[in-house]
Amino acid sequence: MTNSKSEADSLVNAANRRTDKAEQESAGLREQVTLLTVDQAKREIEKAQHEKTLEQHSTTLNELADKRTLIVQLQTQEESRQSEINRLTNELVDVKADSKLLAAAQGQLVELQRQISQLQSDLSLSERERESLSVALRRQ
Repeated sequence: MTNSKSEADSLVNAANRRTDKAEQESAGLREQVTLLTVDQAKREIEKAQHEKTLEQHSTTLNELADKRTLIVQLQTQEESRQSEINRLTNELVDVKADSKLLAAAQGQLVELQRQISQLQSDLSLSERERESLSVALRRQ
């Protein structure tokens, strides 16, 4: 009986050791599963963050392209307006020059009109004198 008891104790101890070993392995495996689950969760979070970053990057690139397009349009408008300003400035210079010429021509016109009036007056006077002289010659 002592042999049997000792053998039974030995078997129980061996079974307990195997159970302890199995529990340790099970705990280790549970820890690995937990770590793998945590790693997987981290990867999924990183993946989601990466996708969000890619989306933001794409949005930023589109906004940048839109802004560059707007800049080109505004530069084109500015160049067009600057050309128009230059054209109008040149026209203004020409108009000012024409205005000065017109003022001089108007001065000459006034002088010529004065001379015409004087000549008409002189002509009228000469015609009256001629008429007077004609009348005087006929009376003689």
